[in-house]
Amino acid sequence: MLTASLAELNRVAELSYPELNKIHYTYGGDYNRYDPSDNNFNCNGIIGPDRQLNPHAYEVAYQYQNIWAKAQGKLAETKTVEVYNENFFRSLDNYALQWQLLADGKEVQKGTIDRLDVAPQATKAYQIPFSTDGIED
Repeated sequence: MLTASLAELNRVAELSYPELNKIHYTYGGDYNRYDPSDNNFNCNGIIGPDRQLNPHAYEVAYQYQNIWAKAQGKLAETKTVEVYNENFFRSLDNYALQWQLLADGKEVQKGTIDRLDVAPQATKAYQIPFSTDGIED
């Protein structure tokens, strides 16, 4: 059985595209006909055999998230964000909300709301204490 260390697997991330095309991934059914295998493997899971995330891994991560936030009205006017807890049994009191205000891609202000007190399957609004003074449109 061939094994690879984590360092060897991480090296794959640094390879150029032509070098990546030279890698051939195999599994039990590729070696012989008598080892246990279902002979039906197409190597298209969420994480590849080289431990690199496949593109659909990001979609899965998005779908699996249980905390959603959205601005209430125009954020610059209301300064309010609604947080929805999609969990069925766990509140969000062990989570914090970190925010940052960017102007021209640079951080101008940032802050943290330490304890989100949102019950399961509930929504709660939070005031974000930022100021737009001195920031041009």
